[in-house]
Amino acid sequence: MHNTPGFEVLTRLLTNSPLQSTILSYIVDGIEGFEHELPSEEPYFLLTIIRILHIIHQVLEIQDVFLDVLVPILSEFDSAPFVGTVHSRSFYTWFDQVLTYGPGTKYIPAIATYVIYPAYPELVLLAVRIISQLSCLTSITSLLTLIKRSPDSKRILSGFRQLLDVDSLDDVDTAETATEHSTGAGAADRETQEPLDQAIRIAILDLLIRNTERQTTYPNFGHFLLFGSAESEHQIQDPHAISACQMCMHVILDLVNVGVLRMRTKGKDAE
Repeated sequence: MHNTPGFEVLTRLLTNSPLQSTILSYIVDGIEGFEHELPSEEPYFLLTIIRILHIIHQVLEIQDVFLDVLVPILSEFDSAPFVGTVHSRSFYTWFDQVLTYGPGTKYIPAIATYVIYPAYPELVLLAVRIISQLSCLTSITSLLTLIKRSPDSKRILSGFRQLLDVDSLDDVDTAETATEHSTGAGAADRETQEPLDQAIRIAILDLLIRNTERQTTYPNFGHFLLFGSAESEHQIQDPHAISACQMCMHVILDLVNVGVLRMRTKGKDAE
C-alpha cells in the first residue's frame, strides 16, 4: 500500500515537495494565463489547469482519511520491512493549511478568481467546489480575509453573482447526473465543454447553505457573497438604487419570487 502510486502522490502533496510546489505555482500562473487568453493559443493549457483543480479537489476530499486513518494504522506496527519508512502524522501538512498559509497567501484568492471565466464551465465548477470545501476546512476568518483583501475581490463577487443568476430550468437531479458523466477523471477530453449552468448554481447554493447554517460563525465568506460585505453594520441595498450593486442575495430573492403575482399599487409594482 505504501508503495502504490496514490500513496506516494499524497505523501508528496502533503509535504514540502517539488510536486506540491508545482501544483501551487500552477494555481497562480493559471490566472495570468487566462488573462492573456492562453486557452485559445495553447490547446493543453485549459486541460492542465482543470486537472490541477481536480487534484486539489480530490486531495481535500480524502486527506482526512489518509492522515487520520491510514497513517496512524501504518505507524502502529513495525511496517518498515513491508512498506518502508513510515512517517508520523506530524510530518504531513493538511492541504487546506498549505493553501491558507502558503507564501504570499495567494492561492485561495487565485482559486476563487477562476469563477470569472464562465466560458470554461468545468473550471468554474471545480473552483466553486474547492472554495466550498475550504469554507468548511479552514479558519472562517482566514478564508474571508484572504478573499476580501484580494485585488480581484470585486470580480470574484460579480462572478459568483452572475453564475447564480443564470437562466436555467434544467432538472436538478438530471443536471447533477449529467455533470458526473461529463466531468472528472474518467470523462473523455472534449474540444468544447458541456454547459454546466445548473450544476454550478447548485454548487454555489450549497456553499451558501453551508456558510449560513445556525452553528456557523458570523461573518464568513457566505455572508460576503450574499451581501457584498461582511461588516455587521452593512445593510442590504436596493439593487435598483443609484450606485447600488446587485448581490447574490438579490438573485436568490428573485428566484424565490419566480411565479409570484405582482400587484400594482400607486403606479408601482408591489409583490
